[in-house]
Amino acid sequence: MAHMCRNERRCYTQYEKGKCGVLTTHDRKERYTHSFLNYFNIEAVHFINDWICCNPFHDANTRHKSVKAELKKQLLTFQKMVLSNDNRPFELSKHIYTGKVKAGVCDDIVMTILFTTYWAVEFVARRLQAPYESFNC
Repeated sequence: MAHMCRNERRCYTQYEKGKCGVLTTHDRKERYTHSFLNYFNIEAVHFINDWICCNPFHDANTRHKSVKAELKKQLLTFQKMVLSNDNRPFELSKHIYTGKVKAGVCDDIVMTILFTTYWAVEFVARRLQAPYESFNC
C-alpha cells in the first residue's frame, strides 16, 4: 500500500516494527473489536447508498451487491472464541476474535473495518507519530 499512496499529499501510511502495516495480535484484535463495537452499539455504523466499490475481482455490474453480501456474511460469522486448555485447567483461557470459523471462510472485510475504525480514532486523537503538519488540519 505504501508504494501506491506515496505520491498522495494527504495520505499517511502507518509503519510498525519497520514494516508497512500494523500488527494483528490477539490483543490488538480485541482492541480493534472493542473500538468498533463502541460505534456499532450506539448505532453510529451505517450503510450508505452512494458508496464506491473498486474491487477488481467482482463484475462491475454486481459488485455492490456481492461485496455487501460478503460483508454481511463476514459480520455474522465474526465472533469471540474462548479457548481453554483441558490439560492445564488453572491456566487462563485465550480470547480470540475471528471470522475464520472453518476452512475457506475469511474475515478480510471485517478486519479492514476494525483496523480503519481503531487507527482513525488514534490518528484523529494525535496519538500516532504522524506528520500532522503536512495535512493542514
